[in-house]
Formats: sequence, C-alpha cells, structure tokens
Amino acid sequence: MLPDARIWLESPGDCQVDQYCFTLRGEYKLTQKIRITIHNLGPVKDSTITIEDFSVLMGPQASGKSTIAKVVYFFLTIKDDFTSFFTRPHIDDDDGKKDAVRDLKKRLRKKFLGIFGTSWIMPDDMTISCQYADGISIRVFLAPDKNASPDQPRNYINFDFGKKLIDYIQQDDVNPHFMPEQQQEARAYFDTFFSEPFDVVYVPAGREMLTLLSDRLAYIFSDPDLTESRSIDYCTQSYVRLVLKLRPLFENGTQGLLSDKLHLTTDKVDRAALGKMQDMIDRILKGRYFCVNSEERIRLDEKRYVKLNYASSGQQESVWVLNLLYYYMIQNRRTFLIIEEPESHLYPDAQNLMTLAIAQFVNYGNQAMMTTHSPYILGALNNCLYASALAESKERDAIIDSSCVISSKQFRAWFMEEGYSENAMMDDLIDNGLIDGASEEINGKTDQLMEMIWKQKESQNG
Repeated sequence: MLPDARIWLESPGDCQVDQYCFTLRGEYKLTQKIRITIHNLGPVKDSTITIEDFSVLMGPQASGKSTIAKVVYFFLTIKDDFTSFFTRPHIDDDDGKKDAVRDLKKRLRKKFLGIFGTSWIMPDDMTISCQYADGISIRVFLAPDKNASPDQPRNYINFDFGKKLIDYIQQDDVNPHFMPEQQQEARAYFDTFFSEPFDVVYVPAGREMLTLLSDRLAYIFSDPDLTESRSIDYCTQSYVRLVLKLRPLFENGTQGLLSDKLHLTTDKVDRAALGKMQDMIDRILKGRYFCVNSEERIRLDEKRYVKLNYASSGQQESVWVLNLLYYYMIQNRRTFLIIEEPESHLYPDAQNLMTLAIAQFVNYGNQAMMTTHSPYILGALNNCLYASALAESKERDAIIDSSCVISSKQFRAWFMEEGYSENAMMDDLIDNGLIDGASEEINGKTDQLMEMIWKQKESQNG
C-alpha cells in the first residue's frame, strides 16, 4: 500500500526545502506539516489543524466546517498569488521595490474579502494564521481604519509576514524576481518555499445549482467585470472557472482523455489505477459524462443519453467531483482537493463508492479534505482505516481494494461543535460515538414511543 511504502529522508537545516518523502511512484512530498489556527472567524471560535494527506471535517450544520475549509484554501493558494506577483512585468524604480509588501497585502486582502465577505462585521480580535515552515508564516488580523468616523469605527484586513517572507519580498535585487515568461519556474520555487507542492482545488456545496445554471454561468464568467460574477464568492468563482476550462477536454469523456494521453504524449499512464477509478465513476453516475458542443450529457448506453441539467440531482452533484478525480490522476498532477459534502444527493451505496474513489485519489499521491454530515461516508472511511490493520491479501482486497486502504498515519478527522474543533479519532479510527450520535438520539426516541404504545395498549386491554 502506497502510504506505508515510503522512504523518509530528513536532512538538517532549513526544513522548507530539505525534508522530503519519496514514494514508490517516484514522487516527492515535503514532510513539513502546515499548521493553521483560526480565532473568531464566522462560526469558528478557536480551531487549530495540521494539513494531512487526508482530512475530514464533521459536525452539525453551521458549526464551522466550511469556514475551516475556506481558510485552508486561502492559505494554501497564497503561493499562486506570489507566483503571479513575482512574474509580473519588471518594476525598475525604487518605489516599486519598496512597496512590494504593500502591494502583496492589497492582493491578499481582496482575495480574503472575496472568500469571507466584509471585515466590518467581524469581531475585533479575529485572527487566522498559517505556519508553513520555519520562518515562513502569515497572520491575518483586523486593524482599525484610521479614516473611519469615531461613531462608526471600522476594521480592515491586515497581514503579518514571517521573517523569511519579508526577507524574500524585500530583496535588493531586481523586483520581481522572475521574468513574466518564467511562470513554471516561479511556481516550482514557491511550491517548495511554502512547503505545499500541490494544485489546490475547492469544490463547493450546491454543485447541482451550478450545473443547472451552467449556460448562464458561462456568460457571467466570460466577463469578470460583470456585477453578477462579483457577487459570487471567490471559491465558487474559482471552481466554475475551472469547470468551464476543463469541459471541452471531455468531448469524448474520460476515455477520450485516456486515449489522448496514450497516443499524444510519452507520459506514463497507470491504466490499472485509472481502470479502477473509471469503474467507480460508472457505478456512481450509472453512465458516462460527455460534453458535446458545450452540452453536458450523461450517456446511458450506446444510443441513449440525458442532458446533465435533466439528470438526477445525485448525478449533477457528483459528476464534476468524479471528473476532477480522474482528470488530475491522468495528468499526474499532485492535487489537494477540498470537497464540501461529497455525499450530496447520493444513495448510501454511491456514498460508499465516492469515499473509495477519494481514498484511491489520495493514495495516488494527492491530498484531500472533505466536509461531511454523512454517517455512511464516515463508516466507509472507517472500513478503509480498518483494512490498514490487515496484511494485504485476496480476502482483504475483496472487501476493500488495496488502492483504497487508508493508513491512520496519513489521516485525521475533526469534529466541529459550537465553534470549536476536537480530535475525532480514537484508536486510529473515527470515533463511532460521533458517527452514531444522531442515530442513537433518534433510536432512543423510537424506543420511548414504542414503550408508550405498549403502555397504551395494555391500558386499553386492561
């Protein structure tokens, strides 16, 4: 199993570049764990999490799961902001160099407000921070607006950068530090600098509605200056733009992607892994996705198809989660996929398959974080964790395929309640008491009602 088949190499010195993990697939992953803290943001009062290969946020609605997921997305995509900033056209004057910190803060402030909304209604002591590696950290906090009137005080978003970030930004040599055509070199540098060598993709809840409005969204997002696009939160905008970008690649479905990869590139393709993923996709969708002349379809067989906007809500909710899993696997691009409620509108057996598909995706060298309320998702995850305690065998693989087995060393679950996060793991499994808490309450009420019925019958017969 991939997660246990690693060679860990740790070198002394600066952990931002010197600690690596080489997997059997010949890839490396930085071993420095990123640590994020949140205080008084939205429903979250206090929470501290580390970024694992596979993370799960569980708990009641409005408990802060999505807020934490969005904070993770905000911090882990800052490397993209640095890549864009430091590959912009050269600024030769001293003022341009001197104001680099200020300009970066403006860029990050706009992104923060696009994700979380206005800062004027946030508590004065709101703060979030991320420790990427030694000396590389970012803290977001509120500072008073000096230009606001005394009777209407306002706060604005400000940032503290760690020493190594400040040192890099304020280097005396040419600013920016890469040429505009050096996007790939800059991205590779900042991947390592921030200890996060993954593409970060956010898949929001409410995907069914985005599918129903796909034609309208294509129009809205063709012009970023339209009022409609500005009213959509940053995470959803990023997701929609990604889907619109990738849709044309699925003209011949996932099999077309595979055929192009085999015949048009020299890249290695793990056909066995992709075959397993394809099987799970087929079983969840009960068909195959195609995008023909910008019309999204689920093909049911050789002669029949249904337009996606007329398909079931479960198909609409899950189709692009599954497309992204397959796309990033076939591209061999290390990806951190943040998924809100992967269980949405899916029958329990499809929820189980969705969990297995995400587990396989992680075991392929990627990362995932999901929010969920579903006991079926959590139960399926526990089965994947249980299986890691057994030696690989045909009997075990008949129950949980080896590609879907999850090691507790790469997995973490948090339970959110009343604004706080707590460890949801017990003995390397998700705590069953947390999974079954709602069911126990419902079953308890059922027992009480049954007892009342029996007493009523006894009194009637007495």
